[in-house]
Amino acid sequence: MIPEARGSRTLGAKDPGKDIILWEGVSCTFMRALDELLRERVVVLKPVSALLYFAEGAALPYEVPEGPEDFSGTRWVPVVLCRPGPNASREAGR
Repeated sequence: MIPEARGSRTLGAKDPGKDIILWEGVSCTFMRALDELLRERVVVLKPVSALLYFAEGAALPYEVPEGPEDFSGTRWVPVVLCRPGPNASREAGR
């Protein structure tokens, strides 16, 4: 991880009865940079198998949802940053 990206923040979403965690231990600087990159469609978030994080020793201690109905409580959605595909701008406008 880039040293400036390390911090004490959690990146995710919070709804009543639901907490969706993407990453923990990130900085405000990282969160602002990611927000800008996502808005400008320079990068996209791609869901991945939790095994990728386990192999790197970076798995989070939360359950991974098994499907769209399994989001009660705190859940971890493992994702990676990727460059969008060639049709990403057109697909985003649909």
